[in-house]
Amino acid sequence: MTSKPETPAPAATDRAADPTLTPPGGRVVRLVLKVLLPLAILAGGVLVAAHLIATGPEAKRRPPERRARLVEVEQATLGPQRAVVHAMGTVGPAVSVELHPRVGGEVVEVSKEFLPGGRFRAGDLILQIDKEDYTLAVERKRLAAEQAELAADQGDLVLEQRQSAVARTEGELKLEIGQQDIARREYELLGEDVGDAAEELVLRQPQFHTAQAAEQAAKVAVKEADVARKAARAAAQEARNGLRQAELDLQRTAIQAPFNALVQSRGVNLGATVSATRALATLVGTDTYWVEVSVPVDQLPWIRVPRTTEEPGATVRVFDEAAWGPDRFRTGRVCRLAGNLEEQGRMARLLVSVEDPLALAETNRGQPALLIGSYVRVEIEGTTIASAAPVSRSLLRDGDRVWIMTPADKLEIRPVTVAFRSRDHVLVTDGLRAGDRLVTTDLAAPVDGMPLRLRTDESPAAEKPPGAGASPESAKPAASPAADKAAPPAAEKSVSPAAGTSGAGAEAAPAPPRGPAAQGPAQ
Repeated sequence: MTSKPETPAPAATDRAADPTLTPPGGRVVRLVLKVLLPLAILAGGVLVAAHLIATGPEAKRRPPERRARLVEVEQATLGPQRAVVHAMGTVGPAVSVELHPRVGGEVVEVSKEFLPGGRFRAGDLILQIDKEDYTLAVERKRLAAEQAELAADQGDLVLEQRQSAVARTEGELKLEIGQQDIARREYELLGEDVGDAAEELVLRQPQFHTAQAAEQAAKVAVKEADVARKAARAAAQEARNGLRQAELDLQRTAIQAPFNALVQSRGVNLGATVSATRALATLVGTDTYWVEVSVPVDQLPWIRVPRTTEEPGATVRVFDEAAWGPDRFRTGRVCRLAGNLEEQGRMARLLVSVEDPLALAETNRGQPALLIGSYVRVEIEGTTIASAAPVSRSLLRDGDRVWIMTPADKLEIRPVTVAFRSRDHVLVTDGLRAGDRLVTTDLAAPVDGMPLRLRTDESPAAEKPPGAGASPESAKPAASPAADKAAPPAAEKSVSPAAGTSGAGAEAAPAPPRGPAAQGPAQ
């Protein structure tokens, strides 16, 4: 059978719930248990902790190790350095003509090379215009010239006849003057007085006047014959000129290359009728090409520009990487400086002359050929600096400063004087000495005096985690702060490369405590 739990008496329950009914001794015990016991436990813990601290080993603090940065360097060299100006330019012809015929007619013959890209030597036949009409014109002019020559010769004969007539009349006049003198003497010897009319007859006055008039007429005839002869000679010369013009027109039916040329464009074909106003072709000279180069104005003092055709200009190397590759180039010379600047970039314009640009000569066989319109890169040899150090542009830091690794393996941020700036490097004339070690490694936060060390063949062995390759001496904790301060600098450089790359001044982790004190907190 089951038994029911007993229910406490109501009176007993009320006494326990009512504090006023608890005896005084019970209240004191309860107060001690609630207040004094926790304070006693806390005080005991403090005493135990103080004892442990007083009797445990003391951890010594060490100054943070300055870890050297791992860098690469290159030696600075001083000596004579030639400035090289880098620029870009466009290839163009030095000679270009639009070929027009001097005579008109039908094109009856065309050279096989008469097409874009075809080459001709000076004097080679390009095309032939029909010459039949011009051949007939030459024959007509030749006949006219011969007739004019005959007329001129006839004029010479007439002049000679007239001159002979003058000589004859002059002789007759002189003879008549002698006869007149004889008649005057005879008349004076006779002593007779006759009339004036008879006296003129006696003295032969009519014969004298006749001879004198004949002489004058002969001289006039000579002048007329001379004028006619000159006119005939002029007509003969005109006929000869006409013959020469007809012969030239006949020669001009053969269109020849005026110089060593390349056909850039063709304007006519076989069977076309041409005239003096129609362009036959555009030719460019193959002896010389020009490269028009744009150069900053401040680079001009370094470039030798000739003032006369006899003076040589600066040597230029022309590169066309797209067509030739990076290592092949052609050589030219600066020939002129244009008199005005570019309108867009306000840069100076140089003309660079390249001889035999198509490499047709035997001496240039195998060289690359320049293409008109190509955009090329040029390197212009400038003047020479007596003493300078070439430095890569990437090694200039914060303006004209470089990073130097001193003999004490410290970083020195040194300002330098740059005399010339090129595309890839600069020439330093002051601030560097021969043998200075230029730091080529980029540093995140460079500070003057920062410790450095070189990347050598042994560096991979040295690049181990901290403590992996440490010696027993370096693993021991320092005896005192004074001993840590007296440690030689070599001990600081024994930091692994991995630690060195974490930045200078990083604190090393303190050594863990040893002995029973290390086990105290665990207990």
